[in-house]
Amino acid sequence: MGTYTPQHFFYKPRLGARGYPQKNLFDLSLDKVDARLAQETWVGDPRFPWAADPAQRLQNAIAGLDTTPALLRLPPETYVICQAYTVPANITMVLERGAVFLLENDATLTLDGGAAAGPYQIFAGEGNVTFGRPVEIFSEWWGEPAWSTPEGNIAAPVGSRYVKTAGTPPLYYLKNSGVGATGWQAIGAEGGGGGGAVNFTELYDTPAAYTGQAGKVVRVNASGNALEFGYPDHTHANQAQLDVINQNLCPASSPAFAGLTINGNITVSGTVDGVDVSGHAASTSNPHGVTKTQVGLGNVTNNAQVKKIATSVNGNLLVWSGTTGDTVADSGKKPADFATATHNHDTVYAPLAKGVTNGDAHDHAGGDGAQIDHVNLANKGSNTHAQIDTHLSSTANPHSVNKTQVGLGNVTNDAQLKRAAGDINSFAEKTSPAAADMLLLEDSAASYAKKKVRIGNLPSGGGGSTTFTGLSDTPGSFAGQALKLARVNAAATALEFTDKHFDVPTANNTCTPLVRISGTAGENLSQWDLVYLNADGKYYKANAASSATAPGLALATAAVSANYTGNFMLLGLLRNDSQSWTMGAPLYLAATAGGLTQTAPTGDSIVQIVGMALTSTIAWINPQFSFAGWFF
Repeated sequence: MGTYTPQHFFYKPRLGARGYPQKNLFDLSLDKVDARLAQETWVGDPRFPWAADPAQRLQNAIAGLDTTPALLRLPPETYVICQAYTVPANITMVLERGAVFLLENDATLTLDGGAAAGPYQIFAGEGNVTFGRPVEIFSEWWGEPAWSTPEGNIAAPVGSRYVKTAGTPPLYYLKNSGVGATGWQAIGAEGGGGGGAVNFTELYDTPAAYTGQAGKVVRVNASGNALEFGYPDHTHANQAQLDVINQNLCPASSPAFAGLTINGNITVSGTVDGVDVSGHAASTSNPHGVTKTQVGLGNVTNNAQVKKIATSVNGNLLVWSGTTGDTVADSGKKPADFATATHNHDTVYAPLAKGVTNGDAHDHAGGDGAQIDHVNLANKGSNTHAQIDTHLSSTANPHSVNKTQVGLGNVTNDAQLKRAAGDINSFAEKTSPAAADMLLLEDSAASYAKKKVRIGNLPSGGGGSTTFTGLSDTPGSFAGQALKLARVNAAATALEFTDKHFDVPTANNTCTPLVRISGTAGENLSQWDLVYLNADGKYYKANAASSATAPGLALATAAVSANYTGNFMLLGLLRNDSQSWTMGAPLYLAATAGGLTQTAPTGDSIVQIVGMALTSTIAWINPQFSFAGWFF
């Protein structure tokens, strides 16, 4: 086998190597280099018109790029900008040491796509620079020593960082608001001092834990608003569209079916588990056995209710008497009967002779002995009306209510910290916290009891990192990691960079697919059966003895019964400890159904290479479609 270069871009075949597997690995490495170089363009690239003036060469390069994101590198030269000029947002300028923009006549250079350079000068002249996206800037870009905060002529947008290189370690300032010299906040040395997380999993837009995620990569989720763990997706153009799906669910031991999205309505007819779906939907006979308690009438008895007549006669009042039945009836009396000074307390309005000194009939004028006598009122008490009025109007806690009775028994008689918005913002600010300063917090390990903590005892000296590489569970540098993926390490404790999408399988009868599909088996299949795709859309055992059962397309990764759905590996590694393959020798489609062999079939059989043995038990599977015996 050949080897890869240290950065894993180029594959170097061994001396005398031949065959499609070696060629494919070499071609893949060329594609990786080509894809990487395609993301960067140099000013002066022969694809663009040549000009003696460096500034014109720069404009020619920008005009020659399309709207896709690109890095435009500027070699060491002076690029004179004598009038307002804007670089589009899809282009990020990368200036090598010695490349300088000379801004003449107070010209303004707008870099909507931002710029990147080290702590060396890249701007000169009297003009201004405007950045259209957050950038990391250095005072050295303007040939200046380290500023305390950036100068006012730098229109850096919110989110930009200024690196003060003087001192060890460098200090960082974050642009929170405003323009020019306003809105810059010191965030301390790299790795903390100003807030943020300490671990990748503590960020707001990242997964909360590494548990169960070993081997997965970090990718942006489908909503485009956060990161998630998962396997790299591979999209293939030659996929069949499913117009009708008629398949049985697999047993519990079979792989789960996922990834099907149905847009539109689903119409169900017939029965589901023996129940007539359409009849159930139209039923009005309480098919779910709903009870009176479930509808909020649990206390109502199943008895006749008091009936109500619809209206009264001539505006009379309605009354009910338990002695006359269950019907609310017309009283024969009108509301106006109460308005007269003298009225009769007969059985319509009240019981007879209850507290009335002059019989049922009396007036409310007083002085004639026909007024109501309050002596006969029950439970009248011993307090006068004046005493009752005084008690009702009292605000001096006449009932001696204490703080425990109102639910504040634990509150001390001290000034309290209010919780209204902006209260903390009203306090005086300490701009340079010391290690001995105290913060108030709730201890999550002690039922969130209130505790104090010294700033000097906080992780990383008082705050988290503002960069990915500054976290404690991420790689410490991007250097040498171009185009690599970040994935959870094998110990499932942190992230690491890798250029491998998969690893060599370490257990018997396992595989690490690079490309895997799911489909329906046309017959009973065993694990590692080589299958072909039939015209009916199902997978059957491939056989080199006939062109009708070839070519082999993929391997069944597990046993699957006929008409059940299973997974099939088109490209990847497998391990089968029952084999004794010859290392470095190809694997062929066998002349027996579903089989693999290292002996090329003879006669009229198809000779199809489907992979190569890397060890006696591990094979690289990559079916080829050019054959020695037959050609398609």
